Amino acid sequence: MAMRDMMQRLKLTVNELLSRLPAFIRPEALVYQVNQVLRGWANYFCFGTYTSAFHVVHRHAYRRVRRWLRRKLELDGQGVSQFPDSRLEREFGLLNLDRFPRRHSWAKSRTFSDPFSASPFPLRR
Repeated sequence: MAMRDMMQRLKLTVNELLSRLPAFIRPEALVYQVNQVLRGWANYFCFGTYTSAFHVVHRHAYRRVRRWLRRKLELDGQGVSQFPDSRLEREFGLLNLDRFPRRHSWAKSRTFSDPFSASPFPLRR
């Protein structure tokens, strides 16, 4: 499945999760559930260079959580001034995918070395 399709699927998952949760639950409970989805997706795609994909998903999740908080607190506007990224991360604990540690696969690494080449037991021919 292509990366674009996976991103679209993740966005739909986040949308469904946030639309079905009632406004009376605590924001921390909502963020916990969103973080589970984001962390699972990020761990699946942590190999390689997916910086732009992580950024798109990060922006979408933050926008949707802000929308949910505005609905809960009955606020007007976009919610960016009331709930900046730093507040969502610090106060509610929302996962920041832009800072999520990524690992590079060995297949794409230029510094690949054979793990068996430094074996203390030389191969006999």
